[in-house]
Amino acid sequence: LWELNNAIKRDPNLAHAYTVRGEVQQRRGEKQSAEADLRKAIELYTRAIEKNQTDAYAYANRGLTYTRAGNYEKALADFDTAIKLQPQLDTNYNDRGNAKLLSGDTKGAIDDFTKACELNPQNLYAYRDRAFARDK
Repeated sequence: LWELNNAIKRDPNLAHAYTVRGEVQQRRGEKQSAEADLRKAIELYTRAIEKNQTDAYAYANRGLTYTRAGNYEKALADFDTAIKLQPQLDTNYNDRGNAKLLSGDTKGAIDDFTKACELNPQNLYAYRDRAFARDK
């Protein structure tokens, strides 16, 4: 966590650092710290979206953070918006597929992973994630 703490100290508005630190804390079982960092990241991404409602990356990154926080409904809404803004970006479909899979929508997840593979045949994560979804 030292590196992430330093990154946040240098730039307290670095939303992605809070997301990653929250994920590390989740893995360590530090639930309260993880939740606080994920909330902070969501707040910072929300501010970015308020400033620029066409920032697909802010929607996608907030969607990833909502996914890490277990709020799949909000994550899916953000990924839907990111896809509307950047329909050719394969990672948006892959990330939405993961949120769908975690929320129990296996068929929807497979469809999204397939779309990610079509958009970028070199996206090995999409192939891997689709294989995991098919095994469920």
